[in-house]
Amino acid sequence: MMASRAERYWLFTIIVLGEVIVGVVAGVADVATRSWMVGATAALGLVVAIGLWWIYFDFVSNRVPGVESFKVLSWSYLHLPITLGIAAVGAGGLNVVDHTDAPPPQEVRSVLVGALAVGLAAMALTMKLLPALESYRRGYRRVGALVFVAGAAAALVWLLPLGPMALLAALIGVLLVPILFAVLGAPVAERRQPR
Repeated sequence: MMASRAERYWLFTIIVLGEVIVGVVAGVADVATRSWMVGATAALGLVVAIGLWWIYFDFVSNRVPGVESFKVLSWSYLHLPITLGIAAVGAGGLNVVDHTDAPPPQEVRSVLVGALAVGLAAMALTMKLLPALESYRRGYRRVGALVFVAGAAAALVWLLPLGPMALLAALIGVLLVPILFAVLGAPVAERRQPR
């Protein structure tokens, strides 16, 4: 039963990412004057949504917390801010595309940065609920802590008066920390020295 629920969350998250991509493409099509700046801003907005999605699929998807009712309930409810975060990051990225000529308004920055921070914090909390093999546990905890720190760093980006491309590039930089830490092998099992 839990495996099928995890698969449903996995599929729902893919659908949400697909909607983000369709929304950004439709938003770019609606822009009156298209330029390289509009295209680059839209591409950076997609990279932010895909980065959030990547972290989800590397560390949360298709994993179940076990049978304890508190963990199962928390795991289920934490998927809501994760998927809302991905969808709102896409919507925020689309609104940033509408403001490529000036710094985005405070409301647009708040949606984009807030959604990313909430999505990352929810993923970090979800990762705390998931079991890990003994040989992976240390690296997995580090990545979970980095994901939480990335959420806090995303919230700090909100304070900076950045233009649209700089704002999105800063958020990509925030997302790259846990992604690169994972890609470079932190959560892999520690190799034992031959005796």
